[in-house]
Amino acid sequence: ELLNRIGQNIVVFDFVREATLRKIVENKVLPSIAAQVEERWKVRVNFAPAVVDGLMVLGGSDVANGGRGIGNVAETVVLNPLARILFRLFESGGGRIEATSLTVAALRTSTQSDGARHELQWRLDQGAMESSS
Repeated sequence: ELLNRIGQNIVVFDFVREATLRKIVENKVLPSIAAQVEERWKVRVNFAPAVVDGLMVLGGSDVANGGRGIGNVAETVVLNPLARILFRLFESGGGRIEATSLTVAALRTSTQSDGARHELQWRLDQGAMESSS
């Protein structure tokens, strides 16, 4: 009787699988971070495929948290270190960032006694590869 009253209006939910999480990272999470940086700092950010791979290693297997979980991981391991990089560039440039484009080439995580440390390998268009946390 209950199902007859509901009719065809049943939606079955399932966990977000790894392939879908990868698409969320590639098409939503990282483009959102890039848009925030470009809007605030006028610097275009490009993410190498290795960054997506690194995020999937850190948060892609936790299907219970879904897309929101991988977004939180991206904030911790990509956005926060990227903000520190931009602040340093801003300070060293006398209140300006001269570059118009920055590439995040890789994501590295190391475990230390006080917890995990996340570093981004990055470069400015005209600069050499840097590593910064």
